[in-house]
Amino acid sequence: MYLTTSFRPTVGLALRAFTAAHPVVLTIFVLFLPVTLPESIVIGDYTVALAGAAPLLLVVALSWWQVRRMSQQKTAIRIEMTDTDYRLTQADKSASITWTNFRSARRRAGCWVLRCSPLVATTFPTCALDPAQTATFIAFLRDRGLLPRNTTVPTP
Repeated sequence: MYLTTSFRPTVGLALRAFTAAHPVVLTIFVLFLPVTLPESIVIGDYTVALAGAAPLLLVVALSWWQVRRMSQQKTAIRIEMTDTDYRLTQADKSASITWTNFRSARRRAGCWVLRCSPLVATTFPTCALDPAQTATFIAFLRDRGLLPRNTTVPTP
């Protein structure tokens, strides 16, 4: 198998990819704020809620800044997939992961999520592959055991 494609990163795509790869973090964030903010409203002190949320808000702010910085570069990310590895290239940077390092694959929130561990995953948008490439990619993932054979994959 040899597939190659490219896409331009955007802030929206980065947020969608993060949501697809780490839904638990998003759930914690969504559940955390409603619990702390009503308490502070009843108490009448907004600083209580913000003090509890400070570490989480700091991570979100820094992540947002990094995503904005990367999206302003507007350089395309190129993906090359062979029988042995998955390679990402952007400008003068390159990273490669062998398929044996991946534990599972899944399609979620408009992205392919290739998971190495519960905390480590790489994603790319499903629209980056045309229908023929998608069929080849799905067959390859099933042959590797990364995508269960009985899993139905919705069309883009």
